[in-house]
Amino acid sequence: MGDNGEVGNTYESILNWLGKKGYNLDELGLIITEQKDQLIIAGAGSGKTTSIIFKLNADIKTGNAVHEVRHKDMTTQVADKIWVSTFLKSGAEDLQRTFMKQKNEMGISVGVETVKFSTLHAEFLHCLKELKVPVHIMDMKSTMGMIRDVAKNFGLGSRPGYPTNEEVSSIVSYISAARNRLNPDEFYHPDMEDVGLTRENIKYVIANYAQMRKDYKCMDFEDLQELLYKFACNPETRNPHVTNFISNRYDRIIIDEFQDVSEIQYEIFKVYAKGCKQVTVIGDDDQSIYSWRGSNIDIITKRFPADFKPVINKLSRNYRCPSNVLNPIINSITMNENRYEKPLKASREGGTLNCYSYGSTIEMARSIQEQIMEDVNNGMTVAILGRTNPSLLPLSVFLDFQDKFNYAIRGTLYDLKRPKFRKYWQLAYLFMNNYEKMHENLKVIAKDLSNYQLKNFVNALKIQGQTIFNFPMNSLRNISEDLASFVIHINSTADDEVEKLKATFEFVKYRALDANDEYTEETVSIIELLEMIIECGDVKTMDDFIYEINYRNTRLHSRADSRDTTIQLTTVHDFKGKEADSVYIWKDTNKLFPSSRSADTEFEEERRIHYIAGTRAKEKSTILTIRGSESPFIAEMGIVPVAYFGEGASGSIRQNANQIMDDEIAEFIYGTDQSVQSGGVDFEKILEEKKESQTKLEEEQLQKQREEEENNKKTNSAPALDFSSMFGNKPQ
Repeated sequence: MGDNGEVGNTYESILNWLGKKGYNLDELGLIITEQKDQLIIAGAGSGKTTSIIFKLNADIKTGNAVHEVRHKDMTTQVADKIWVSTFLKSGAEDLQRTFMKQKNEMGISVGVETVKFSTLHAEFLHCLKELKVPVHIMDMKSTMGMIRDVAKNFGLGSRPGYPTNEEVSSIVSYISAARNRLNPDEFYHPDMEDVGLTRENIKYVIANYAQMRKDYKCMDFEDLQELLYKFACNPETRNPHVTNFISNRYDRIIIDEFQDVSEIQYEIFKVYAKGCKQVTVIGDDDQSIYSWRGSNIDIITKRFPADFKPVINKLSRNYRCPSNVLNPIINSITMNENRYEKPLKASREGGTLNCYSYGSTIEMARSIQEQIMEDVNNGMTVAILGRTNPSLLPLSVFLDFQDKFNYAIRGTLYDLKRPKFRKYWQLAYLFMNNYEKMHENLKVIAKDLSNYQLKNFVNALKIQGQTIFNFPMNSLRNISEDLASFVIHINSTADDEVEKLKATFEFVKYRALDANDEYTEETVSIIELLEMIIECGDVKTMDDFIYEINYRNTRLHSRADSRDTTIQLTTVHDFKGKEADSVYIWKDTNKLFPSSRSADTEFEEERRIHYIAGTRAKEKSTILTIRGSESPFIAEMGIVPVAYFGEGASGSIRQNANQIMDDEIAEFIYGTDQSVQSGGVDFEKILEEKKESQTKLEEEQLQKQREEEENNKKTNSAPALDFSSMFGNKPQ
């Protein structure tokens, strides 16, 4: 690493030392020697942590990080108080480790005792304590308990007033995201409606939670920044003593991951910066993906430059991804308008970028399993990245069934017992004559009936001892066209109950595809998960299916507890800032990249999420998509997916002569229609054919019955029952 004596006390000698160690000084040299306020735009994999810590140590080594203090007739030099901050505790610890390592290499022994590494929240807590503000921060268990009480008050959760642990955790996250905005009432995220939060009720939920904290005389982390904002930033409530105290806490500030700063945090940061001799912030506008929780890309692209007039330097060389991996994803991200222009480039040539299209999810899962095994045999670390947790579950279950290698699930694990999953797998009870659960089961199928009507219908079935599948079709059509279509589809299937369950899932999936709304991809992912359990498990009865649900749920939770990092399944958000030798982008489709739940105004952020996924690989990046449902970002990258046919090792890949395509070819292949396709299956046509067949069969049976009545002068079967009178328009 070089002799410590080689490092002099000037910037020139430090740069010479770094040059001998192989560092590229074209950009790093400008960053290290800058003494004005500085904004560093650091591209993915550009070594930003190393760069900002070299900047910090160089200022200390050269004696620049000092200031004069005059006391009576004496003037002394005192080390600057320096605060280095980032968002996660692990990130702050990583910065501190890098600092200590570099300090020793550079032979620095003084001036480091006044350097502080912490998260924003940790600094806010220390600041309030020094201001003698009584602070009692709740632990997460207490927070969850309090939010559970709030949920009961407002009927939140899929079972109103009785949310699951995961739903409580989601409510905590949404409340936190809202409170990171200057106006929490403006917060909205479509997923929050899954737990009962709406644009209308969230401000009352936040107020109720605040009253509870007040009653119990406790605080959470958002309270810390709200208090500082109130007494240091808000013109109507700020206290000059507090403002002066905060402004004079530090002489230099370095903020990492600046693209993730929320609006309220930025206002507090400006007060901290007032008394500083230098402010350095570093971030990547192309990796700003947390707008839903309060961050605002305009802070790094517009507001900080306008407020501080900083020198803007850039780190554009990517030391992680080789050129074949990086260059195509650059083609996509440069289409964003709200970004800094930067000459992104790979530090090395080579690498592998694959893009395969499949006819089904299980075909994709079989293929990726073999590719992963090959990667691991070649000594590679592997990450499989999904846009959402539900989208990864079919793969998680498939790999668990195959059990050919260990893998770990990172981030949030969705419990298969939670309501959004349970309502689908409990459709199995339709074939077990379980009247108690039938009302809830049929809610998934009959969108054209109210709860009241469904309950009446189930009661009628129970009284008559019938199932929905032998209910007279003419009467069923009078009650619900949805139920009639469903029964026709199921009754045309083989008598085997597992086949009927598979047909049920098929019905639900294609109805979701036909709806083509913000819930389509989540519903399809859950159904594919259940189909995967039937496909891979030894499922011969409904009891077998329910057993597999419980067993796989336990197995998946054990995967979530794994500490193995060789093979990881996680979301793009959870893998931000990390890397692996081989990275797979799972289900790179037009319902996930971009998410069907994102607004049109969030399209650039969706492109940034895709960019992050595409810049995690050190050697090989593999995009996996579904034919006919490709993400538009794939075309932006200028690549053509290679069609994959078959299953596992028996499958074949139809190679294109050249995966890189020009705009004309892309338009020919993709056109302008990016709608979800159903794998070439016209389900509505099939359903209509089944309806026609069922109607014809009913007519034949009716004619036969009439002939028998004429011949035998009696009725061989009970007349058709008609319960339609029970189904008024009574509201739910």
